[in-house]
Amino acid sequence: MVGESEAILDALNQARMRYLVVGGVAVVLHGHLRITADLDLIIHLERDNVLRAMRALQVPLERTMATVIALEDLIALKRRAGRPRDQEDIAALEALRDAGSPTEGRGDG
Repeated sequence: MVGESEAILDALNQARMRYLVVGGVAVVLHGHLRITADLDLIIHLERDNVLRAMRALQVPLERTMATVIALEDLIALKRRAGRPRDQEDIAALEALRDAGSPTEGRGDG
């Protein structure tokens, strides 16, 4: 999954897509190690942006950086979802926030 996620994110970055990483991968990137089976993205639904995404995802690449949803926004999304896994993530993310998240101050979401 890691290699596949990186390939997707690298392709989106190369295409200059506007997107945010959310869900379990965002939880991991904010510092709480957990297993996730998918890559959740929010994509800006502007016509040219969507077309760039469609073209970009046809090209597999290897390594990349990612734009990740802000910690507080991720916590808010998880609260809205309200599933048991989300509640666990909220507790872990709040603990990271209170301890000083590894992404704090990096300006990447």
